[in-house]
Amino acid sequence: MKSLFRFYTMTKELDAQSPYQDIDSVGKEILFMVGNARLHNQLIGVSDILRQQELASPATLHARLKQLRDKGFIEILPGEDNRFKYLKPSALALDYFHQLSKFLKKSAQLS
Repeated sequence: MKSLFRFYTMTKELDAQSPYQDIDSVGKEILFMVGNARLHNQLIGVSDILRQQELASPATLHARLKQLRDKGFIEILPGEDNRFKYLKPSALALDYFHQLSKFLKKSAQLS
């Protein structure tokens, strides 16, 4: 249990730093969905995110996508035709995931 709370403390410290401090829980959930799609070599579209109404309303989801793009966490890529747009984690997002992975390994070693 000690490792869990150590990991929690480290992630809170990271999230308090710029540029991560402005991402709320909905934004983080979207970011993890985009990162997970990349991990599995899948494309996730804007429309896939907007359908996640258990997270928030479509308007809120759209606003978080815009915020993540404006802050440099995701890139929006055009699809085969202009009706579809796909999401890709940026280098900044990949660095965030890398930091979290390091914290997870470090906290597990402390047990």
